[in-house]
Amino acid sequence: MPYVSHKASYNLGERQLEPGERVVVGTRGGAFDPKNDPSEPRRVAKHLGVSPEQPSIIIQHQVWQNGEYMPRWNMKQILEGDGRFKRYADNYQGPDGSRSWGQSLRGRTVYLVHTLSNNLSNNDLASRVQKIASNAKYHGAESVVLLAFTLDNEAQERGIHDKEHPRLQTDKARYSIEGEPHALYDSLKQLAVAGVDAIVTPSCHDPRAAATLCDIVNEELAPMNQVSRENRSTMRYKLSFYNVSLAPVVAMLLLGNAPGGPQFNTSDNGKNLIIMGPDAGILPYVREIARSTGLSDVNQAIMSKMKSADGGAIELLRLEEAEGLTTERGIEGMDIVIVDDMIRSGKTMSSNIDVLYGITLEGLSRDPRIRGTPNKVSVITTRTNFGGESVGVLSNPRIEDVIVTNADPRGFKRMGRLSDKTSIVYINFLMAEAAKAIERGEDPNAVLTAGFIKDNRLLKVEAAHDHRSNAGSSQII
Repeated sequence: MPYVSHKASYNLGERQLEPGERVVVGTRGGAFDPKNDPSEPRRVAKHLGVSPEQPSIIIQHQVWQNGEYMPRWNMKQILEGDGRFKRYADNYQGPDGSRSWGQSLRGRTVYLVHTLSNNLSNNDLASRVQKIASNAKYHGAESVVLLAFTLDNEAQERGIHDKEHPRLQTDKARYSIEGEPHALYDSLKQLAVAGVDAIVTPSCHDPRAAATLCDIVNEELAPMNQVSRENRSTMRYKLSFYNVSLAPVVAMLLLGNAPGGPQFNTSDNGKNLIIMGPDAGILPYVREIARSTGLSDVNQAIMSKMKSADGGAIELLRLEEAEGLTTERGIEGMDIVIVDDMIRSGKTMSSNIDVLYGITLEGLSRDPRIRGTPNKVSVITTRTNFGGESVGVLSNPRIEDVIVTNADPRGFKRMGRLSDKTSIVYINFLMAEAAKAIERGEDPNAVLTAGFIKDNRLLKVEAAHDHRSNAGSSQII
């Protein structure tokens, strides 16, 4: 049942909060884990107007010798005279002047910055997220917003009982997931019960499915939400889901708004540029990127492998949902940009790129519109941990540029020589601005337009080594 002792004084969406009403934390680091202190919480904190040191000092991530994890809020240090926590002093004073306990987060919204780690498993971090959220509400937090740079199980959005799911219309497809949990649904329900009020995540794998699952969870928890509203409790048992589209960011990269970054041919209103997706699921994102560029003639297509007409084993790399591409024009001299929300192994992408360059691969032929040789092929993905064979795949010399975001920072130490052509887009400020929009009751995507991002200088790009200036550097080997 709701914590009826904690009465809500406001709800998300009523007004933009003052910096003093915000608390920003991560899932690790601080005094108990100084070597595993991610930078994303600090950067988000700074953009939300609080000290970048707050995530490291306001919470302890303690792991006992038996392996149990316990998050502990540190605001009680004000009672020992620690001036860093002076703005929490009133939380320890009751209405009658007596000492008050268990109210240290009263009047605050907690922003929980969730990033993946090479030192902790995804399941360990998911458990920490739930415990931190629950502990925040237990100590009086008004709201908890999960800034999930990567949403747990976001690609596991379908379950065996989703009879209408487009990817579960054959027995082969159903067989492949028989016996598996409906992982994303489970994750969302656990977050709602733990006390999370809103989830903000960039370029989710299937935002429509995730939003639908949130609605299902909310419907199941409606009786608890009703009791919560009657008691004005801070435990609401209701999730809001916000997918922050990175289409405007990608469009800005294509238009050359990243100093020192890769350049693309956007001449003639985009006639020499193709925005391409690796599968049908990414089509809405491809369309949105194209619109965000403002280029009226930019080409668009989805790559799809199909069996040959005679039913043999040979597959055809076919272009579907193509706009602007013709057999006569082909792809000769064009810049091709392949966009995706995540890359795991990259095997499919590797063979597709070889075919785009006219390489003959056994069992794979080209769509007639894939005629000629492109000027270059670039890959832009929201997240990858550069695991498995992906570094080798992306190192393919036919891929000239790789652009990733810090939505999954695990792979940055694994890139090796791939760093020579990999640029990193930091989305911390975008996540913070999305949080502010939610406070005001606005749609983050309506706020985070290309113009807004440019005017507020929110695009932060670390250019690939080969794109950085070599002025003054020695050429002696």
